[in-house]
Amino acid sequence: MEIGKRSSNPYVPKHLRRKCTPIESPITSSKAANAYAETYGVYDTKALVSELCKQFYGLGWVLGTGGSVSVKVFDDKEPKSDQLIVMSPSGVQKERMMPEDMYVLSSDGVVLSTPRSKSYPYNSPKCSECTPLFLQAYKIRNAGAVIHSHGIESCLVTMLRPLMKEFRIKHMEMIKGIEGHGYHDELVIPIIENTAKEGELIDSFTEAIRSYPKSTAVLVRNHGVYIWGETWISAKTQAECYHYLFDAAVKLHQLGLDWPSTPGNDTICSVNTVRGLSLNLLRGVRSCIFIGIDITHVSYLSDALCSLAIHKLVSMFRSQRYTLQLRLFDDVPKALQMWHASGIKVYIFSGYCRKVQQFLFHHTNFGDLRKYLSGFFEGNAKDRRSFKEIFLTVGVDNPADILYVTDNLEEANDAEAAGTGGSVSIKVHDFTKSNSDQLIVMSPSGVQKERMVPEDMYVLSSNGVVLLTPLPKPYPYKFPKCSECTPLFLQAYKIRKAGAVIYSHGIEACLVTTIRPLMKEFRVILSSINVYA
Repeated sequence: MEIGKRSSNPYVPKHLRRKCTPIESPITSSKAANAYAETYGVYDTKALVSELCKQFYGLGWVLGTGGSVSVKVFDDKEPKSDQLIVMSPSGVQKERMMPEDMYVLSSDGVVLSTPRSKSYPYNSPKCSECTPLFLQAYKIRNAGAVIHSHGIESCLVTMLRPLMKEFRIKHMEMIKGIEGHGYHDELVIPIIENTAKEGELIDSFTEAIRSYPKSTAVLVRNHGVYIWGETWISAKTQAECYHYLFDAAVKLHQLGLDWPSTPGNDTICSVNTVRGLSLNLLRGVRSCIFIGIDITHVSYLSDALCSLAIHKLVSMFRSQRYTLQLRLFDDVPKALQMWHASGIKVYIFSGYCRKVQQFLFHHTNFGDLRKYLSGFFEGNAKDRRSFKEIFLTVGVDNPADILYVTDNLEEANDAEAAGTGGSVSIKVHDFTKSNSDQLIVMSPSGVQKERMVPEDMYVLSSNGVVLLTPLPKPYPYKFPKCSECTPLFLQAYKIRKAGAVIYSHGIEACLVTTIRPLMKEFRVILSSINVYA
């Protein structure tokens, strides 16, 4: 059927057709179909496609009006093969699209709803040239969503070896994100040659889909990639994994590694390295460190400590058999001792008066730590004049020699704007319990991380017992499940007394282990990046 042409075949969903009487004219049926296309759950799908286009634009997949996104409108009363299709238009600024800019098509490609034209300088809307290819993926693979990306990774990976007809890669963790694949599987994606017009790709595209039944993507050389999935979540997840793998392959090629068979148990690769670098071992060392404190639950003591004699207040607490103590994490005294031994001066900077600061660091759960401190400053971190006064007082010529440590991101930014180095250190703790008895909040597995809300999290006891499970969401969201990383997280909490654990699939972390496949350790002597002590 020719795209965009009206069909005499009934394309109104079955449950709506039953409402049509036999005497209705084709015009009336067409109106019913158009009404259906503008109501019954379609708007939500239009809004979703609009949101995805904005997100994919940020990822560089649909730049320059290229690329397209299409999603089927879920309807539990209709088989997937008969569900409507919402599709982004062609030749438009994808990051500026709104739900009303989308096309609505029947399952066989008949245009049911066309977006309205916009005033100059916008072009008249037109249906994507990808439509025939999208329809083939919907028809042959019974897909629920199809994504066409012009991401630079998908283009470059087909240019590295011009005669290559397939993209192959293995021994990469992100392969597990592709439907029907595991870590030990080799991922194979067909590559077809580009044409002047996308509609001319239909034959080679169809052949590739049929010839590679396990693949959920087709690469087009010097062009981009088509990716599909059972649902929009599956298609999006796989698209992210595919682009990650394409990017990894390009980077491995730049490193001189054979990326079709990346290092695993059965492959050894080598790469030239630069040796004999002369490093300045003192580079990046600060002359002094300021610690900004905002101690929870003691602000009510500030006025009292500044107005009453310290010994009277302490006597009052002791008479009531209370202990007033500043509780610190285990790494604080160790860091203070190390900095002190290294000759680095450490100061406390807070909105509390100096007497409060001195009193609190005199009475900590590690004893009196004032011997490691060179002074106390009172001020407002958001007032840059406070930092200027500090520079004059401590006699530092270059503000960059000062490292300001705080748990407040705004303070760190203000400190950095004043010329100092800003560092953020955050840890949530319940001081009524020991570190080993703290509850654990954990993100679920197999979900769209950027769309999560607090209600989606798991809560576990310190020994891994699930205390709170997130509620299931409607289709196409999958039933929530606790992360497979949980046992590893628990070991880090148990052995290292950690307060937080992060598991990252960052491509840098992956590639750095690939460069030397026999390496059992990653070592760095010194870098220009300052890591907190």
